[in-house]
Amino acid sequence: MLAEERFAAILQLLQEKKTVTVNELTKTLHISESTIRRDLVSLHKMKKLRKVHGGATLLQKEYAPIENDVTQRSQEHIEEKRRLAQYAATLIEPHDFIYLDAGSTILHMAEFIEEKDAVYVTNSLYLSERLAIKGMKVFILAGEIKAKTMAVVGLGAVSALQKYNFTKAFLGTNGITIENGFTTPDMEESYVKCEAMKHAQKCYVLADASKFNLCTAMSTADISDAIIITSKGIPDEYKEETEVIEVAI
Repeated sequence: MLAEERFAAILQLLQEKKTVTVNELTKTLHISESTIRRDLVSLHKMKKLRKVHGGATLLQKEYAPIENDVTQRSQEHIEEKRRLAQYAATLIEPHDFIYLDAGSTILHMAEFIEEKDAVYVTNSLYLSERLAIKGMKVFILAGEIKAKTMAVVGLGAVSALQKYNFTKAFLGTNGITIENGFTTPDMEESYVKCEAMKHAQKCYVLADASKFNLCTAMSTADISDAIIITSKGIPDEYKEETEVIEVAI
């Protein structure tokens, strides 16, 4: 049996049973255990299934088509978001040129940012005001204001980002999956996030545990394009795809 045929047979059984073991696949397909294990590794790397100890499971994800306003989202999982934001703020160093997006977790960073020898650029009206009140040097992108998140979006914001070269970018996300990467439900915000990440030497995505295995309408970047700052206990497969910083909550 050719590799492509084995892959198709494994995925067909997985669709029917949701979870399969190496032993089941060996007996059903009449293929050696070593070959099955190699095939599962290959399919896992191809993001067709999730390899687990002794077998494999379907890639499971939820779909979230809508977005709540930023003030409501900032109050969800609030203690976890504050701890992630507090840790992220410690990564800002003197003379950094920082991009901060309009994510609800990023909004909490304003409480903890103390570095006044850094320069900040943001597309968040809320965040720009809070940083300015603290005496930080902050620039806000030009463009259309999105009422639900008070984020600046549109062609003007994307064009402005093309001129910047950030040392670090800190972004939020509405969902993360292995196969779809970082996602957001809004097309305009997706363009802004994507452009900001292109112009940063190092990107950090702050994500509480509820964001994992959740997919929304627009992909902004592959999971390998950023370092994830999250709480402990996320699925191990994410750690195989990118650097993950786990913060004690």
